[in-house]
Amino acid sequence: MSRVTTLVADEEALLAHNPAVAGIHADAVRVGRESILALIDAHEAVRVPDQQRLNREVADLHRRSLVDYARRVHGLLAESEIVPWQAKVDRLSANPRNDLLRQVGVPGAVLLLDAMEPVPDLELVTGSFDEALAAIADRCGCGYATSRVVPRELCYVCATCVSGAWRDEERRLLDRVPDLASALDLIFEALLDEVSDQWNARHENTWYIVAGIRRKAARKIARANKASREQLEQFDLSRWQELAALALRVPWPLVRSETKRWKHCGLGKARLSAIALEGNPEVQARMKERARTR
Repeated sequence: MSRVTTLVADEEALLAHNPAVAGIHADAVRVGRESILALIDAHEAVRVPDQQRLNREVADLHRRSLVDYARRVHGLLAESEIVPWQAKVDRLSANPRNDLLRQVGVPGAVLLLDAMEPVPDLELVTGSFDEALAAIADRCGCGYATSRVVPRELCYVCATCVSGAWRDEERRLLDRVPDLASALDLIFEALLDEVSDQWNARHENTWYIVAGIRRKAARKIARANKASREQLEQFDLSRWQELAALALRVPWPLVRSETKRWKHCGLGKARLSAIALEGNPEVQARMKERARTR
């Protein structure tokens, strides 16, 4: 288990057992998500979006939200809860996100930042993967789109391209294994309904419960892949596997933690990883749909 994954699990358990902090956290997530979505809408309304400016504004919004959350939970967390969390954060690698956690973070901060990631809609990658990367080269901030040298962490633009290509390759393969595709559709339909109902009802145990729902879905996906193993052995999965390895470098920690066990899970993991965050468009659409029918 990675250090970030451990932090996420620790925070989910803490929120599940501390209703006062969980209530403040839920409100911070709600306000943070609304602010991020408004920011994305404003940039998408511009004819030629400025990716670097968006990144700066997202970073500023992350900092303000984290500082406000830390202020609101001050005095509600015991030293025995804060000190172990801070020790784990101190061991994380140096990057702007982890530095922010070290500077102003308190338990719950990792999940708050995950909820506020500007997660894009993963549209179909037209043409080849190389063509898709070439199309975004002028907006790339990590160098991967031009050099193909894999960085420690992909920029948002390249991460979106990689994640979209992984999803598309998964769809292409599933089109050739209709029985598995049907089984996975049923799993995801139930998963999206359960997760969306939890986010719509949002309470102190939401993060903990949603994580459990995803873990159960992952086990079902693994069993469905095992049942279709003979069929899958007839296909070349190398491209899907290469993209899965690249997806471990996306800038969304919760997505990375979901992606880690792709070898065990099998086809369906690309989609499961994409919906790990509440802000994912597929989750958001299902939340609205479920809210209307309640």
